[in-house]
Amino acid sequence: MVARKTPSDLGMVLLYLISFMPGLTVVSYAELDLGFQLAFYTFWIVFIVVNATLPHMHFRSVSKRHGLLVYGLATGVCSLVILFVWARYAHFRINLSLLNVYDLRADASEFNMPTILSYLYAACRGLAPVLLGYSLVRRNGGVILWNIVLTLLLFSVDGVKSVVFSAIVVIAAFFLVKKTIEPSIFIYCFAALAIFAFMMSLFGFSYVTETLLRRVAYLPNYLASAYYELSVHSGPDYFRQGFLRLFGAKSQYDIPLAQLVGSMYYIGGNANTGLLADAVMNLGVVGPLLYPLLLVGLLRIAEACADELPSFISSSCMILLVWHLTNSFFTTALLTHGVFAMFVLTYFLSREPMGTGR
Repeated sequence: MVARKTPSDLGMVLLYLISFMPGLTVVSYAELDLGFQLAFYTFWIVFIVVNATLPHMHFRSVSKRHGLLVYGLATGVCSLVILFVWARYAHFRINLSLLNVYDLRADASEFNMPTILSYLYAACRGLAPVLLGYSLVRRNGGVILWNIVLTLLLFSVDGVKSVVFSAIVVIAAFFLVKKTIEPSIFIYCFAALAIFAFMMSLFGFSYVTETLLRRVAYLPNYLASAYYELSVHSGPDYFRQGFLRLFGAKSQYDIPLAQLVGSMYYIGGNANTGLLADAVMNLGVVGPLLYPLLLVGLLRIAEACADELPSFISSSCMILLVWHLTNSFFTTALLTHGVFAMFVLTYFLSREPMGTGR
């Protein structure tokens, strides 16, 4: 995975570091059900084998004229949707704090937006970081500033921290990534983070461990065991709370799965996670066998859509995709977090003025 250096292999390395390696610790020490342990190992063995064997995809390039037109239309639509939601539902509020995000989300849950508007707004979450990255390449100061403002407004509406995270990833990648990104650098970064967290804990500071290592790496795997237990005892949902609800499907669960798991197995709130939890809850016992093929296919599609774009854009898209997949279900990532919209935009953006470098 490290040697091939393709964007989808970068995504696989990140999944390996963020989810698989911490998952080994959870499986080893948390005394979890044997069935979950078998599901965990099956999921990751199939995932790694499929990633090593599934061919890479290549899509045709889009012409410069059409690519720039799509870029302009996407910027205009994003601006109109975000400004309308910010004014109509958030009442022009500006929020710069990360400490009150749950209050913002509680308020946003009462917006009662039309379905089409809610999906358009969700698509903006996926479009915003790509538009920001493309404006950085074109070095248009006014457009760069406007995209940063749009990111701030997105966050001010409902306090979704991934919006801020996405902008930081894109800006950091623009300055740090030259031609291609080395997947091995993430191995050293994760090792350095673990050592730093350990050293901080020796002096009584657990903030890094609690907010980064525990929340990002270990908690999703623990929550996956809770989703597994729920699916075994009460049955899988089979996407009935996902995209099938749009076609009238009724779930056997009366409340959202994340809230149910949070109330039954954790400390309340939304217990969001993805990957193995998504597999067992939506596909049942065959999930650990089938879901890896679906997810590797998604990595390949993301890679093909961003093919020949500047490497910092394709790398940023892969990092964001991995983030969403580890923190939400597959269909939620595609629709609610704007991953599908991100794919469409990266496919249609013009390649000709930039080539493959920065």
